[in-house]
Amino acid sequence: MEIPNGPDAAAQARRLLDSLEPRIPEGTLIDARIVLSEIVTNSYKHSGAPEGTPIEITVTKTQDVLRIEILDGSIFDPTPETTEELRSARWGLHLVDRMADEWGRISEGGIWAEFHLERPEA
Repeated sequence: MEIPNGPDAAAQARRLLDSLEPRIPEGTLIDARIVLSEIVTNSYKHSGAPEGTPIEITVTKTQDVLRIEILDGSIFDPTPETTEELRSARWGLHLVDRMADEWGRISEGGIWAEFHLERPEA
């Protein structure tokens, strides 16, 4: 799905996850909404793209993983290279690092984040 880059982008992005609510554990869904919101907010504030430029969001769910990809075409690499850089990075990336099980940069200009899903007890 695409949403326009702008001040309402984070709220629109969070709503994209609403359809997953019955299939994703509540805690994981809360974390995914926060991470998605932070990444989209960073895109709006720091990508350098003009307001209205599309942000492409892809959400994939497998049995074990929820993966979110956000492409904004940014030329900036937001991933800190050291622990010290992460500590001094914006609060949003700190949240992404703490809440997502894994995350990183997409070479086309974006960020991906993954959340491991708990397997149901047999």
